[in-house]
Amino acid sequence: MKYGTMSYLVTDRGILIVEKVERENDPNSGYYTLPGGKLESFEKGLNNLDGRVNSAIRETKDETGITLIDPVLRGTILFDNKDRTFDNWPNPDNYLIYIYIQQQSTLEN
Repeated sequence: MKYGTMSYLVTDRGILIVEKVERENDPNSGYYTLPGGKLESFEKGLNNLDGRVNSAIRETKDETGITLIDPVLRGTILFDNKDRTFDNWPNPDNYLIYIYIQQQSTLEN
């Protein structure tokens, strides 16, 4: 299983989404999604809450240029890809994604 984060950036105009670049072995290539990415090995662990927050901040900054300030964990999503078939992802992994939210009033460029 792999682990990652995604962030909802909520503004008065809606929720910010990004278009994923085309990459081999990525079923999300070219689609729109929330900013996010994989947890690094040093960010994983049951008691490593700061690691997950840092991942959400880093991935959002990398993809949008926006720095999250105190994002709030809102839940998790399990992408159970067993027996799923993707044309461009022959051996899909399962992903556990931590979902964070950031309100507009605390966004910083």
